[in-house]
Amino acid sequence: MKNNKFGILVVLLALSQFCIGQGLNLVRSIHSVDSLDTISYAFKVKPVEFYFDGSSSYRIIDITDQGPESRILNWEKVLNRTKERNGFFGQYSFEFFNTSYKINTWEFHAGFNHRSEMYAQFDQESLALVIGGNAGFLGATARFAPVQNYTSWYGIKLGANKTIRHFTIGGHIQVPFGVENLSFKGYFDIDTADDFEKISINRNVSIRSSGVLDFDGFDLITFQPSPPFSSTMNFDNLGILLGAEASWTNHQHKIGIRVSDIGFIKWARTGRTHEYTSTGLVEYDGIDLSDALNTEVELSLQDTVEVILGIEDEGIETYNSQLLKKVELSYNYQFNEKWVLGVHGFLGVDSNFHHQRISTSLHYQVLNFLNLGVVYSIDSYSYTNLGLSTWLDYNRLSIGIASQNIFGAFDPYAHNLSNISFTSQYKI
Repeated sequence: MKNNKFGILVVLLALSQFCIGQGLNLVRSIHSVDSLDTISYAFKVKPVEFYFDGSSSYRIIDITDQGPESRILNWEKVLNRTKERNGFFGQYSFEFFNTSYKINTWEFHAGFNHRSEMYAQFDQESLALVIGGNAGFLGATARFAPVQNYTSWYGIKLGANKTIRHFTIGGHIQVPFGVENLSFKGYFDIDTADDFEKISINRNVSIRSSGVLDFDGFDLITFQPSPPFSSTMNFDNLGILLGAEASWTNHQHKIGIRVSDIGFIKWARTGRTHEYTSTGLVEYDGIDLSDALNTEVELSLQDTVEVILGIEDEGIETYNSQLLKKVELSYNYQFNEKWVLGVHGFLGVDSNFHHQRISTSLHYQVLNFLNLGVVYSIDSYSYTNLGLSTWLDYNRLSIGIASQNIFGAFDPYAHNLSNISFTSQYKI
């Protein structure tokens, strides 16, 4: 009897985000929208805003082979390209009919969006253990300790800001309706004897899932995704996310700071929310764990691995999760009516993961209705990213398109960073 679901689970938990695609908060200030906003208005509508942005320590072209219909992951290439620390981070957002209303020195905001966030981090030792097995760690202790999190949600957001002379300060509150969540935290410490006679595993792992999978043994893994706008979504998974921002403007200078996604989502969908744990010390006669990833593994060996890893359903049907806290810093300098220089810094962080990016942009007002910009970005996984932006104005309608890596936008397989954003707004 053959089975490969254990391999699927390990790949899902350790590398799932990369399989989804390179997916980061694409800096909207890439357009220098505020600097270009010269039309006075009382009411502003943004019918559609979209961005998809991702950064990875791997390039897909470097770790895959071209198959008959798609590219196929090559484990040997993955291991050869693996550094001491590896990871990926992605965000997607689709926002509908965001509105702003100005009255005197106040501006009020409301909007609806669908967002997802995914990130993972793992060291070379963890990946070598999964791909090469514990045979390469005889007489030593190897730690498998990836950090992984994926969250998808809808959000209703309300906010306000007030301008006092050169200063503007504001905040917002968002009510998220959770769609999917999957996370892996903790570690397996695997100690293999010199002669391969005995393997000892110290386990301290927590796997949480809502709307993604149901685990009842490696032979009974049921994937139960909850796609956006499908009948599987409801409003059992609720939370609260807070944010604040402030800016200072003086003639040619503008400095800003923004903090967002401070809060939690409570996952409580009955029958689709689970927490699995693996704890304690276990010893067994020596085996090579890499065999568990082989599609030809015999069920007897898979049963042994299942006992060793000891993943159990805690019977918990509710838990809280948090998103990465985002901090953004920006500075714009307007040389004259034509030229604007911008610098933007981004940091996404939690207790186990962080990702940062710094971008410099230069914008030129080509015509009254056309602004073009060039962007250079450095982030955690890549250092040579050249992007472009275009901002079109027609009367009170504006449209912007941008990418922080224009080459990655057209050929994401060959680049570490790939993103694109689109925004539209109409002022009344």
